[in-house]
Amino acid sequence: MNFYSPKYVWFDKNLPFTPKYNELIYVETEYNQYLNEFFYRLRLPRFCDEWTISYLPKISESITEEHLKYMFPYLPGIGLADCRLPLICENILSWLLPESAGIIRQGLIEYDSTDDKGYRFKYFEIQPSDYKRLSRDLYNYTLDGNYESSIPGIGAFRADDGYADRFFDETKRLSEEIQVRVQRLRILGVSETAIRSLLDEPVVISRMIITKDFRILLPDYDMEIKMTPLVKAVYFLFLMHPEGIQFFQLRSYRDELLEIYKSLTGRTDYEAIVKSIEDVTDPTKNSINEKCARIREAFYKEFRSDIAEFYCINGRCYKPKTIELERSKVEFEDKTFLQDLQKCRTEVEHGTFVPEAHTDIFKKNV
Repeated sequence: MNFYSPKYVWFDKNLPFTPKYNELIYVETEYNQYLNEFFYRLRLPRFCDEWTISYLPKISESITEEHLKYMFPYLPGIGLADCRLPLICENILSWLLPESAGIIRQGLIEYDSTDDKGYRFKYFEIQPSDYKRLSRDLYNYTLDGNYESSIPGIGAFRADDGYADRFFDETKRLSEEIQVRVQRLRILGVSETAIRSLLDEPVVISRMIITKDFRILLPDYDMEIKMTPLVKAVYFLFLMHPEGIQFFQLRSYRDELLEIYKSLTGRTDYEAIVKSIEDVTDPTKNSINEKCARIREAFYKEFRSDIAEFYCINGRCYKPKTIELERSKVEFEDKTFLQDLQKCRTEVEHGTFVPEAHTDIFKKNV
């Protein structure tokens, strides 16, 4: 198998999933018992765990009720019988463009890029050979591959800037506990897609209710999202600003965030409360990135990433960070609290960040 001379195949742009990097999917139009047995038994070494080898029939066997709840929080009564398993290659290959339909026999496909035609995948044809050789080829390719998993809306960053906008780096990191849970419950790429296409159910983005005691409820998922008070205060601040907040202008929001945090925390040490707010709004410190990472964990822990992203704080470097969730879906039960927040709402004109300016961290747009 030659991983360095791939062919290319295109899938329709209406493909009902977003392909993921670092995933090799076994597909075939002609059944080969040898290769099916090989991929059924395959285990990649632990240090290749950034990669996934997807073999649909095996995935079918491993899906549990817990997986389904994680993937489809908007279908609380879903069961294994609803998925009409097993999953087969035809679930994926039916989306091939006509010009690519005759190329695939047996092999692996890997997402490469998106263009005007649709989703482009590399196709590596496999000729049956001994298990050791196939295993070695896969091992070498996944070891040498140098892709980075991406999170939507995160851009490049100069490591020596010294400012808080290390957003792409910090928010990608989930705690080890959350990583283990996500890895266990996330059915990556093709398998999730096949199930979704079989279910033929539209994605529902739940409403959000902030209760009078400041719990965050997603009623359409029958779920509560839990955060510590300071993390929750940061989240409420961004909910109050659908236009977005730029990290290097955080000091301008200090008073507003302080009022939110005072309502949420049970702490009585005012100086400690003020110090926490000063840290999280200091653009030269990492505290705001840490809080955004904790927010991401709170949602990633409960359901799959493409749904979680609607609720997370995202944005490109040096650009306003926003929560995508439509504010018409957000309800504060305590109307007095909401009115008080509206009264102290900070209005800030977005500025332009200049990384080279170490004494004046932003200048107004001219």
